[in-house]
Amino acid sequence: MREKGWVLSAYTMPPDAEAVRSLRVVVRPHINRNVASNLGRDILDACRYLEEHGGNATPPALHGHTHLKGSPAKC
Repeated sequence: MREKGWVLSAYTMPPDAEAVRSLRVVVRPHINRNVASNLGRDILDACRYLEEHGGNATPPALHGHTHLKGSPAKC
């Protein structure tokens, strides 16, 4: 997700709940439908990538905005 400009926080749970995984997504009030759709698509793409390659695979190269300094604007 980070290589596409998103920052998502993943958390593990305390003892007796280790099987539960939590992913926190903070959405600003001014997000538009296109950005929300892009986020959903990117999450699904990341899940497919992890299913195929596992969690220790080398991440893919940055996509299309490597020439920009900093993160691309999402809104």
